[in-house]
Amino acid sequence: MTSNELFPSAIGLLDPKKVQKVFKASGDINILTPGFFRKGSESLEEASEAADERMIKYLSKIKKTTRILIINSGYGDIAVKIAEKYGCKIDCLNHFTGQNKFLQDRIKDTEIEPLITISKRDAEVMPFTRETFDYVISQSDFMYEMNKKQTFRELGRIMKPEARFVFTGILKNQFCPDSVLEKINTYTDSAEPETGANYRNFTQRADLEKVFIKKTPQILLTYFEKLAERVEQTDFAKQTSKAFQTEVSDRISVWSDAVEAGHLNYALCLFQKRNS
Repeated sequence: MTSNELFPSAIGLLDPKKVQKVFKASGDINILTPGFFRKGSESLEEASEAADERMIKYLSKIKKTTRILIINSGYGDIAVKIAEKYGCKIDCLNHFTGQNKFLQDRIKDTEIEPLITISKRDAEVMPFTRETFDYVISQSDFMYEMNKKQTFRELGRIMKPEARFVFTGILKNQFCPDSVLEKINTYTDSAEPETGANYRNFTQRADLEKVFIKKTPQILLTYFEKLAERVEQTDFAKQTSKAFQTEVSDRISVWSDAVEAGHLNYALCLFQKRNS
């Protein structure tokens, strides 16, 4: 990681200055990660909101005493929503300084500021004692954890018995060619998607068990289609530049081509700590 600080996104747009360009042109930074499209007619913003709602749905019994950990917490939308609605304690782990500052500035001097703790670090070694958390969540950016196997072991340590880990993200299919991964890795700083089978294998030494992995490739197809439409608008080029518009369009094409070829998938995954 360089001192310049990288920003993850579904299309691998890592330069913070470029992310700010997207924000300026679109008005919503959250369009850079896939949302949930129930009908296919939703806007990128509506789908992002639906993704938050779906994630919270699987945190079944949230109380003020509930402890929630968010891995790769990004700009903190879901942390803010949970804190405002339930008033519980939330810890955010994220190694991207720019995103952490965005969230810190957002909650500063608000009622929820004491509820949200933000730590700049990876999830491979977590600064928490055993059996601390009732729920752990990660939305879209779990792919950017470099050592997911070790992260799962840490999850098994810090989750309470029967605690849930729910995350969404891009998966690679079993026979995804190396050539496709090489193109993707150009944009992801050497992190890459895992297969659903690998995630299941990671649970073996983590004292976790799979509840489900729901694959929905159509979400990615719809997302990249709508994102391409947004980027190709004349106003997007005016707010940024024609060269930047072309660069982002090319990035989207790499991902959407891999999805259409059947090499990538999108999934909602739920794992649970064993009660032993």
